[in-house]
Amino acid sequence: MAQRVVISGASRGIGAALAEAIATPGVALLLLARHGENLRQVAERCVEKGAEVYWKALDARHREAVAEAVEGFASRGGVQLLIANAGVVALEDRPSDLGPDWEQLREQIDHNLTCTLSLLQAGLSLPVEQRPHLHCVVVSSLNAFLPLGEAPGYCVAKAAQHTLVEALEDFYACRPEPGAEVVFSQVFPGFVATAMATDYPGPRPLQCTAEQAAQRILRGLRAERKLIMFPRRLALLLWIGQRLPKPILRWILAPSRAYRGFWP
Repeated sequence: MAQRVVISGASRGIGAALAEAIATPGVALLLLARHGENLRQVAERCVEKGAEVYWKALDARHREAVAEAVEGFASRGGVQLLIANAGVVALEDRPSDLGPDWEQLREQIDHNLTCTLSLLQAGLSLPVEQRPHLHCVVVSSLNAFLPLGEAPGYCVAKAAQHTLVEALEDFYACRPEPGAEVVFSQVFPGFVATAMATDYPGPRPLQCTAEQAAQRILRGLRAERKLIMFPRRLALLLWIGQRLPKPILRWILAPSRAYRGFWP
């Protein structure tokens, strides 16, 4: 596992669990998140495990602030692993003829995608001597492949993250004279017992804890997997569902929708 790691969205949920799982003697962490007090507590637990920890409370949408933090950390010894995990989700109240909450939809797309862009740009813009072997990891969601009306903005953002990583991977592969190594991995979790997921009022099949999610992610990274999807049974069902006619898929999903009284 890499020795110098940057994690955004590290104050709680999967980001915090990843930070604590990675924290060992000899590891240096830069932890970024909006929630300063939570972030400080995560940093303290990582220090107790022997890691060298730097942390900064900021909004990951602010490109300049993220770049400044990453550059400062990299100047002390470079960066090997970059984990873009920051994001938010909000649910629609119910379907109506007036459409979804358009402002919320725009905010979801902006927040989730911009946070990812800010961290990737900060890491990939470093001098090559500070990132000779950079592994970029984007934590997305299985909703990238199953867009649902409960959270259209979130689903769009997660699909865009997937496309962004695929395009960036192709960009660096097409360099006529390859320089620093750049590797990409994408993480597509199902339901994880975090504050974000517990706001979902519908059933959460095959849900795992944030700690279990972190261990699955780290196992996938150690195995050098490009795509890390879990739980596998849910990912398989999603793959099958993508190939069904939409009316049939909606009928199958009806018992597990967030708003069963309103969704067909």
